[in-house]
Amino acid sequence: MRMTIQARDIMEPEVHTVDADLSLALLEDFLLRHRISGTPVVEHGRLVGVVSRSDIVRTQSLDRALAGIVSEFYRSIAEESGENVASQWAQSQDVSAHLARRKIRDAMTPELIAVRPDASIQEIACVMRDRHIHRVLVTDGDALLGIVTSSTLVQLIADGRVRTA
Repeated sequence: MRMTIQARDIMEPEVHTVDADLSLALLEDFLLRHRISGTPVVEHGRLVGVVSRSDIVRTQSLDRALAGIVSEFYRSIAEESGENVASQWAQSQDVSAHLARRKIRDAMTPELIAVRPDASIQEIACVMRDRHIHRVLVTDGDALLGIVTSSTLVQLIADGRVRTA
């Protein structure tokens, strides 16, 4: 009889979480220090989302584009009105500095995608594929039990613990 591998068998039970009010700069340090690419987000001890390096890149890219638009806007106003360009430029830099102080809550994905501990490895892989994600939370009600990542699945296949054919 073949046993089905379930989430509880492969999940990482020690899940690193971050607070929604942590800055994106500190989040990057956190991810590097723990050698992970994403993590659940908590607020007052309650799961409120997931954040990943992809979210950081997307947010920073949008912020840079917005800062450029704002900068160009101020520059054009200054040129048209003959006002001091340095003053207008300083205002646009204030906008850039504000964007640099973004928090995790500004970048995270608020949708929690989770499976129960008895979900099969195939179910987990399908959720990841269908939702285009690299991590699935393992929960029992509101309790976070663990996390399964795409790296976990790749490692299982590489170790021969899961048959691919």
